[in-house]
Amino acid sequence: MEQKIIELENDFTVFVRYGRLILNYTENEIKKHFPENQVAALPDLGEDALLEIRLNQSTLTCLMDKNGVCCAGFLFFDDEDLFNVYKEICNDQCEIIVPKVWKYDNYYIELKESADVGFYFAFGLQYNLFNDLFC
Repeated sequence: MEQKIIELENDFTVFVRYGRLILNYTENEIKKHFPENQVAALPDLGEDALLEIRLNQSTLTCLMDKNGVCCAGFLFFDDEDLFNVYKEICNDQCEIIVPKVWKYDNYYIELKESADVGFYFAFGLQYNLFNDLFC
């Protein structure tokens, strides 16, 4: 487990960069940021749509607003053990706003839990955006 923690600490810059690579970008711009990954547009949800990016050990889902711009992102890990490690790394390397909410650069990272999907991280430009998943 210790080796896994060291590897994740090294990958932390990649993890926090996801918010920078998706927030306020259009679908085409996001696809350019992830040329090696499988990217799929999911059916429209009224005015909002989802864009799903398959990563090595996780799935990054972008919530696209009515203008086609990503207003929030959600990172779902395949291995639940990663959440606790990334939570501790966020505590060490990001500004803590409240428990399970951090500010990094100009956006927020929040650790959320859902009965349907378990734990996931949310990226957004505003704090409290995640109480209402739609922009």
